[in-house]
Amino acid sequence: MTASQLRARLQEEIRELPDSQLQEVYDLIHVFRLGLQREQVQDASDVMRFAGAWDDLNDFDAFDAEIRARRRTAFSTRRRHEASAD
Repeated sequence: MTASQLRARLQEEIRELPDSQLQEVYDLIHVFRLGLQREQVQDASDVMRFAGAWDDLNDFDAFDAEIRARRRTAFSTRRRHEASAD
């Protein structure tokens, strides 16, 4: 389907909506469009500011093991709380 065909179908769908729903559809489309614009505006410098952030990490294996241990502890506690909620 071409872009112009898709636009025509979208317009037809919008015409078929009850007036009470138009604001919600407009808000959805507007927020979606703004999100796309923000993605396009994002400059490479925003991402590049993190470049080299891990250069001083000497022992990745120890770091990884610590993260995994913390997650196990956090999630095991959470599971106990969820199970005892009944």
